[in-house]
Amino acid sequence: MNNLHHEIVMLLVQRKTSYANPMNSQQIGAALKVTPSYVRGQLAILVRKKLVEVRRGNGGGYYAGKGCGQKMMMNNMEQPLDKLGCTMEEMLEYLQLLEDGCKKIPAEFYTGKEIQAIESLLQIMEGLHGYQKLIKSAAVLLNIDASAALGEG
Repeated sequence: MNNLHHEIVMLLVQRKTSYANPMNSQQIGAALKVTPSYVRGQLAILVRKKLVEVRRGNGGGYYAGKGCGQKMMMNNMEQPLDKLGCTMEEMLEYLQLLEDGCKKIPAEFYTGKEIQAIESLLQIMEGLHGYQKLIKSAAVLLNIDASAALGEG
């Protein structure tokens, strides 16, 4: 989902749109400062994804789809995972491996310098399938730079 899709859905949620109270593409375009014709194209995509529903006919328009909040939340969670190049299932698997590995790391892991922490984690988890994704995941979660430990720039 791109930024405009997110903005459209958030607008529909914030305005408490419903079947009885939809917004048309002109209203959405004006609120987001985008042409109505472009908005209609983006709305068609959102309708296919079931994030937005449409009411046809006189007084019709678009409104937030059922469960769109949950879908938006899942999408927001998956975007950072896309940057890591792994799926939600892989992340859960890696997080379990990370948790198991961290149990073996001495207390210095939590007080030492960032790179030493990652190097310790890397030593413990060497040989694990996909350990580089695991290290990158850990670095994102711990908000630290793992590039040196992974030999990246």
